[in-house]
Amino acid sequence: MKPEIERIPITPEVSTELRLWRGPDPAAPALLVLPAMGIPAGAYRRFCEAACARGNHVLCLDLRGVGGSSVRASRRCDWGYEDLVNGELAILLSRARLALPQAPLYWFCHSLGGHLAVIHTIEQLEAGSEPVAGLILAASGSPQAELLAPKVRNQARFLVIMVKLMLATMGVFRGDWVGFGGRQAATLMREWALFVGKGIIPLGDRRLAAGSPLPIRLLALAMDGDSYSPKAAVASLMSRLDPSVEVETIINPGGPPPGHTDWLKQPNPVVERLSEFLATAR
Repeated sequence: MKPEIERIPITPEVSTELRLWRGPDPAAPALLVLPAMGIPAGAYRRFCEAACARGNHVLCLDLRGVGGSSVRASRRCDWGYEDLVNGELAILLSRARLALPQAPLYWFCHSLGGHLAVIHTIEQLEAGSEPVAGLILAASGSPQAELLAPKVRNQARFLVIMVKLMLATMGVFRGDWVGFGGRQAATLMREWALFVGKGIIPLGDRRLAAGSPLPIRLLALAMDGDSYSPKAAVASLMSRLDPSVEVETIINPGGPPPGHTDWLKQPNPVVERLSEFLATAR
């Protein structure tokens, strides 16, 4: 199953690669897949193919600085959450609406992707624009250290220190040196570190606190064995969107725990629950 591949401009200086798996029914749901920090879109191939085999359309792109993106983070090449929201997410949404005008659109968000989708949805609502039909969090939660599994809490605090040191000395975060998040831009990592340290969602906390539950369909999935976005972290993020939505835990019967990223290798349990959720809206 081969996707349609298109190189799309994000800004005059930035472009990235977009993959579209097109389902047979023009009115079937379309999943707009937002990767985790530092993970290329290619890592989601099995998930995208499995979701498309269930009749859905699926779109996935590389976020700035990763995979097929035309740029890499450096002291001179910087970006933050807002740049991704107004860049990659805005372009992905407009491309989906153009390519699939009959399809209801859903953000499918992994880790950092959930933070970005939340901000984008809030901004759409504030601007009076039509939001997507729904938002699905998959191993995406509030990354506050106290919400993480005990064995990685100190690791998260250490990463915050490393962010500050690397940005002060190099102007870029070399996550590829420490095994977390890949090479990332300074502004993005400052905002992420604030989220870890104080629980403040970049650009979103004030608006979430003042608002009511998001008027879109919501699904929150925690992965069994996930130390980086355990159920408590996913529940914390979802509680800011709609406290009435309960977090569901995905397990892998007879196989290894899905974990934070291992579910990408065996995505069927996620796809099965996702298909049930989407089917109830049709």
